[in-house]
Parts: sequence; C-alpha cells; structure tokens
Amino acid sequence: MRTPCALLLLSLTACMDSTLNPLGGVAGPRLDFTASAPKYYGGGRAAYAHVEQGRIVVQGRGVTPTRCHRLTGALSEAGSELKLRLDAEPAQGPDVACGDALGVAEYRAVIWNLGPGEYRLHVFDARHPDVGILAQSIRVP
Repeated sequence: MRTPCALLLLSLTACMDSTLNPLGGVAGPRLDFTASAPKYYGGGRAAYAHVEQGRIVVQGRGVTPTRCHRLTGALSEAGSELKLRLDAEPAQGPDVACGDALGVAEYRAVIWNLGPGEYRLHVFDARHPDVGILAQSIRVP
C-alpha cells in the first residue's frame, strides 16, 4: 500500500511542466524588458551591458518606424549564447499624428535566472538582423 506522501510526490512529478526546475522556479534565462515612449529620431541604435547582482543588464536606444510604435525585446538562448532581439510593434491607444519620422526609445533589459559562467551576448534589431548593435562576452559570477 502506498503512503499519502508517495502519492503526493507522484502527482507533483506527473504535473510538472518541462520548463520548470524540479527544485522550484523556472529553468533557463528570463527577460524583463522596459522601454520609454519613442521620441523623434535623435541618434542611432546603441547598447551597453554590465553585470548587476548576478543578472546581465543591457541599456540602450532602439529605433522604431514612427513614434506610434513601441519598442519590444525578446530573448533566445543556445547554451551560453544569449540573443536579445529588439523589435517595434504598433502602439495601442488614441490616434496620434505619427508622421513618417523615425522614433527612438530608450530601453532597459534585465536577463536573469542565469547560472555562473561566461556568456556571449548579441543585441540586434529584428528589422536589420545582419547589423549587430552589440556583441560582447560577459562573465556572471
């Protein structure tokens, strides 16, 4: 006869999502991304990265097709290679005279849930994937 504890353990194991770490939490790198509202174009793309409390912090500027777009970020990983893709989506909200001018938005991307080690970070614009904004090796203690 199985004990209630063994049944509970079997139930928890069967219900675990493959993206969960068995010790608790989500496995693999995660991204928190925030961006300002785009302003009129005033400078190009830029990015710099540093380590802060075991997380990689990337700050910079991204270009949007108009001021009526918002800057977004997405993270992908393959082993120790991290790719931060910047993109622009039409903004929701009241109609604003957008014009044809490019916009520029400042952003902050925090990559967390990283293990210690050496990472290769690439930041690029989804509309121009062949043009890198940043390529940097960075060590997380």
